[in-house]
Amino acid sequence: MGKNLPKYCGNVIVNNIRVIRLSDIYLIGAEAALRKNTPDQKLADEYLYQIRHRANPNNTKITATIDLIKKERRKELVMEGHRLYDILRVGDTVERKGGTHFLNGEDLITVNWNDYRTIMPIPQAEIDANPQIKQNPSY
Repeated sequence: MGKNLPKYCGNVIVNNIRVIRLSDIYLIGAEAALRKNTPDQKLADEYLYQIRHRANPNNTKITATIDLIKKERRKELVMEGHRLYDILRVGDTVERKGGTHFLNGEDLITVNWNDYRTIMPIPQAEIDANPQIKQNPSY
């Protein structure tokens, strides 16, 4: 344990500290460069190249597209909790291919970005603590 970590009553405080990785910044930059009113293809290509080249030095520069950037985000940030926010941000759809959902064979095969289930229910304990809070619609 580091001596400079925040402590409370002698114990290291456990925080959910958001860490932004350089690869995330490059991917945000590449997407922003293409979504500008006047897209900057050269800048987007360079940012995407930096990510791909770090992962595999044999990769060469390619023309960046929004679909390629989204694919690289999925690969680079896998299991880091970004996917749902990316889907909501760009209005995509989650599609499960093959298999069935563990609850039943029909639920949650395809979920659109605007499905009510993309907004989590408010925990019952919070509603009990404040009667002014109303549950999110459809829960």
